[in-house]
Amino acid sequence: MSLTEKRQRAVQTRSRLPLMERCKLMGINRSGVYYKPKITSALNEQLMRTIDQCFMAHPYYGVARMTTYLKEDLGYQINEKRVRKTISSNASKNHLCQAQTTLRDKANCHYPYLLADSK
Repeated sequence: MSLTEKRQRAVQTRSRLPLMERCKLMGINRSGVYYKPKITSALNEQLMRTIDQCFMAHPYYGVARMTTYLKEDLGYQINEKRVRKTISSNASKNHLCQAQTTLRDKANCHYPYLLADSK
């Protein structure tokens, strides 16, 4: 039985047990029973698609340039906070090559410290 089915059954069951006990018996959290996901607006969906398309064409655009593009070129009435939130929720990340300084080159050999044994 999936988690959503367990949640539905816990709410729909008409028994003498309180909801807390039913959730405990089914092994689910009560907070999941009460949670109702937020529905995104049509404007947000359209903004996500537009921003994603623009990022594919221009991956070097930041939040400020993206806001300017949406305002002046496409005519959206939008501020930087909304663009930043939409970008972070859309998981559109900068796709430019970045330096990977923490990765070790395995072709390079490790040189031992030769003065460690001399005292």
